[in-house]
Amino acid sequence: MNRRAVGAFARGFREELESRGIAALEKFDWAGGFSGLGFDMDCGHSYEEAYGLSLGSARDIGEGLSQADDMAVLGNAIFSQCRYLTHWSYGYGEEDVAWLAAALGRLEELASPENASGMVVAYRFEDAVEGAVRSFCERALPDEEPPAFVEYGARDTGALDAYVDKVTLVWDDERGRWVPAGRS
Repeated sequence: MNRRAVGAFARGFREELESRGIAALEKFDWAGGFSGLGFDMDCGHSYEEAYGLSLGSARDIGEGLSQADDMAVLGNAIFSQCRYLTHWSYGYGEEDVAWLAAALGRLEELASPENASGMVVAYRFEDAVEGAVRSFCERALPDEEPPAFVEYGARDTGALDAYVDKVTLVWDDERGRWVPAGRS
């Protein structure tokens, strides 16, 4: 899971919720973003099991969410809560935005480089790979917007070195969807 991509997505979705309110759930492609980043909709089970907290509970916003320290578990919980609100609940309102915005803020915090303890090899080379790709894009596509983020795979050689396997550029389209290069 690419920390920088998760952070950019969480920030973008949080900002949409803060500016548009509950309407952002209908306008922003959160489902494509979560699934594209590798999150699973697990009905909040992993979140409730890991932290003993109720999914979407306003009383857990402060201290409760601060306990969440697993990016994947929290992302799955947010994805599940969005799906619950838009598909299974009998109505939702602006009060439901508070937990989502707070949880997305926490996810953004967990995805920050300062919280990258126990990094895998892909994260060690994140700045170098993204820098090289952005430099290439600036030279090859000078009139285009730079990608929102870069996804790639890396193989560890065991000697603090890595080979980058596949690079995918992802842009943010005008409707707030994450669109990989070559797709529309």
